[in-house]
Amino acid sequence: MPKKTIKTHKRATAKRARAPKPKPPDLMTILGEQISKVESRFQEGIKQLETKATEFLDRVEFESRVSDLQTRVLESIPKMEAELKSIETRLTRAIQKPELETKLAQMEKKISGLTTEIEALKGRIKDLEVPDV
Repeated sequence: MPKKTIKTHKRATAKRARAPKPKPPDLMTILGEQISKVESRFQEGIKQLETKATEFLDRVEFESRVSDLQTRVLESIPKMEAELKSIETRLTRAIQKPELETKLAQMEKKISGLTTEIEALKGRIKDLEVPDV
């Protein structure tokens, strides 16, 4: 009869070839990894908040400057309107000046003519007066 081979040899070899079972990760290691991930996300969130806050403050500052400019422009409108009216008045007078000077010259001629006529009439009245005897 054939000899039986011992199977233990295979079993012994199989036991030796098996790798040891991996140990489950330590609780502290898992917590450390999780905390690192949370810290990383937290830092990213802080950076995003800083960026958004900076953008917001820049917009607020820009709007404030625009508002100040708008206020100054609105306050200067009445002054500019008054100055414009003054300039318009001076221009109107400058345009009318030659016309007024012409009218004045005509009036002076009439006055001069009337003065001459009055003097002539005074002379006639003296001639017409009866001398006292």
